[in-house]
Amino acid sequence: MPLSRLIPRTQQRNARVAAASSLLAITAAVGVHFYTQSRLPVVEDVNYTQLRQTVSDNAGRSLLVDGEMLIVTRADGSKAQAVVTDAPARQEIVKAFSERGQQIEFRSMQPGTLSSVLNWGFAFLMLGVMAFIGWRVYASMGGHGGEFRVEDEGGTQGVTFDDVAGVDEAKAELAETIEFLRDPSRFASVGA
Repeated sequence: MPLSRLIPRTQQRNARVAAASSLLAITAAVGVHFYTQSRLPVVEDVNYTQLRQTVSDNAGRSLLVDGEMLIVTRADGSKAQAVVTDAPARQEIVKAFSERGQQIEFRSMQPGTLSSVLNWGFAFLMLGVMAFIGWRVYASMGGHGGEFRVEDEGGTQGVTFDDVAGVDEAKAELAETIEFLRDPSRFASVGA
């Protein structure tokens, strides 16, 4: 039997729409990625010695200090970056730019407000999801905290063996278990 006869037309249409939407989303994501990568300036990774040489040749136009990362914009517009972990060495580069009166920019090491809000918001969202799951589990158990009550509020038992439909062997085993609980000494003589 052909597959098209087994699956209703609405489900086939929904599957085609979902596939087309997925393909469109993937194409858009790839396009955005390549567009943003082509717009980023090329930054050359250099070591401290090469960075110091750029400064001493007076080839640097501006300096950006981002923690341990120093990014120098050269006179021709190209950029060079170096990771300088030694604080006095960073200060030496900053001092050389400062003495020449060139532009120096410092970036904060503290996360931005949006980043902080997103981090805390995600934590609270996960806490809320866990609370919702716990509440649903509690509610699905009847809201009794997992208790199983056979008796009603008056203390009488409303369920009897006659109310149980099913396998007769299971009813017989349950009846035997109840007899054991009522008179265990009788079964102890047999070795149970």
